[in-house]
Amino acid sequence: MPAELPLGKKLALAVATTVTFFVVVELALTVLGVKPVRQIRDPFVGFRPGVSLFARDGDDYVTDPRKLAFFNFQTFPVHKEKSSLRAFCIGGSTTYGRPYDSRTAYPAFLEAYLEEADPAIDWQIINAGGISYASYRLALLMEELRQYTPDLVIVYTGHNEFLEERSYSEVRDWSSSFSTAVGLASRSRLYSFMQAAREAIVSPPAPSVQMAREVTTILERDGPETYHRDLQLRERVLDHYRFSLERIVTMAEESGARVILVNPASNLKDFGPFKSESSVLSASTLERWNELFEEGRRELAEGNPDEALSALEQAESLDPHHAENLYLLGRALLEKGRPEEAYSYFVRAKDEDIAPLRALSEIEVIVSEVAAGHGIHLVDYPEILRLHNRSEHGQEILGSELFLDHLHPNIEAHAELAKALYEVVGDLGLSEGGPLPEEIEKRVASRAERLMGPADMGRALHNLAVTLGWAGKTSEALTASEGALELLPEDSEILATNGHLLAKLGREDEALELYLAAVKLNPENGVALARLGDHYGRVGRYEEARKFLQRAIDQTQVHWPAGFRSLLHVRLGRAYQQLGDPTAARQAFEQALGIEPSSEEARRRLAQMSASSH
Repeated sequence: MPAELPLGKKLALAVATTVTFFVVVELALTVLGVKPVRQIRDPFVGFRPGVSLFARDGDDYVTDPRKLAFFNFQTFPVHKEKSSLRAFCIGGSTTYGRPYDSRTAYPAFLEAYLEEADPAIDWQIINAGGISYASYRLALLMEELRQYTPDLVIVYTGHNEFLEERSYSEVRDWSSSFSTAVGLASRSRLYSFMQAAREAIVSPPAPSVQMAREVTTILERDGPETYHRDLQLRERVLDHYRFSLERIVTMAEESGARVILVNPASNLKDFGPFKSESSVLSASTLERWNELFEEGRRELAEGNPDEALSALEQAESLDPHHAENLYLLGRALLEKGRPEEAYSYFVRAKDEDIAPLRALSEIEVIVSEVAAGHGIHLVDYPEILRLHNRSEHGQEILGSELFLDHLHPNIEAHAELAKALYEVVGDLGLSEGGPLPEEIEKRVASRAERLMGPADMGRALHNLAVTLGWAGKTSEALTASEGALELLPEDSEILATNGHLLAKLGREDEALELYLAAVKLNPENGVALARLGDHYGRVGRYEEARKFLQRAIDQTQVHWPAGFRSLLHVRLGRAYQQLGDPTAARQAFEQALGIEPSSEEARRRLAQMSASSH
């Protein structure tokens, strides 16, 4: 009778057998062409099939007109020549070039630098930046872009992760270890095979979160008031961000492209938090905190940084998580000539913002770790701008010298990113490389300046006003909008935006005048018509609301965001309800759901109407 193996050897043999089994199965499934789940779909969040970004037009691919509400118009040849090098720059509104457009965004600067320095190559630097696009939507976009034989993919993402409603209904209940396990399983072909086999027998379960076809931000719908401190949600969003970034990189590399990741930068010094919340404090502590906070804010406004600092530091000792208090502490320290301490408070204020519309510090860590894990180039944009700021402006903390709002770089800052990317493209061996010649930099900068006339600046200020408006910074938005109106006084769209901002500040009579002027200038301006109809609905003039909302719907364009088009039908339905026409109201709500099936208000109102009819 053979001697029984010791328990340790039994366990080692069992582990070795199990590992060998899974390795053999993975290799077999690789040969059979089975792909891991992470290459097929996102297990955290689902998307309905949407419109591809690019459509074929003869011998070229062009941006589909239905995507122009979120993307610049771009074009590139279907057939890539040997002399061509094709790069896709993917990201959010920074990559897009807001508040301007693609002409002054870093992809345009990069292409101009490369064309000047290495004209033998047909450089195709394609701007695939989508306004408000977060990493999970960029991963879906990357599934399309890898079909177009990219040589290079540049990824700048991280600011938009908290823009859309994601309840993670099931995912919120996952432990951190279970989230990690899902991420690891999504790499396995066996897991993918088992999922496919299961779905062949039974209908696949609904995704944990079903997202709309296009971006509908919380800010557009409800404003920053909807945000509240939720550390569990924050952790899940960061898990999802890491997963999406890994997925983007993996798909890009498997398509044969080189990848560059960019750490996102933002305005720390000259833009306060969007929303602050006090910690859970006793009534007496909260009362004392409020006294100190108000004292500090008042003293700082009156130019007394010493007194402000004393009060704000005492407030911080009572509540170290209040974003606005941390920001004011940074301002006070900066006025006292203590920039290093100020910087740490500005970073904390950004990270404690209840409406985190700038990339959190954890985002920067994740980008760095993913780059290191894949052995790919990382461009540390905040560090590049800090060095530039110190050289050109005498201090390192990023602020209005290089940013137009909370996160959108000015043209100078876009050029700085392009210069850094130019050097990395050379390091990758895709161009001749070396430092960017100064004469090329000056020539390209001069060309960019000539592109932007007064009308372009007016449009840029208008875009800035829109961004600030939906971010809840209404007064700042109105200032930008009034600047746009000075440059373009007869622009119907700017008049409508100005009116909308005045209405948000409670100045309804002034808003009405601007809406009427906007519609008079352009009777086909759907946004102005919608604003006017919404105004009449708010003041109880429902017949006028119905008339102008219907005219707005008649003028809506196919490329307008689905969320906005759906909302018009919801508002029309509300007007019909007030006018006592339930049949027309039901039809309007059903049309709203047809455009955007995730419209909660349309679904709720239809349910209420059905309940009341029984």
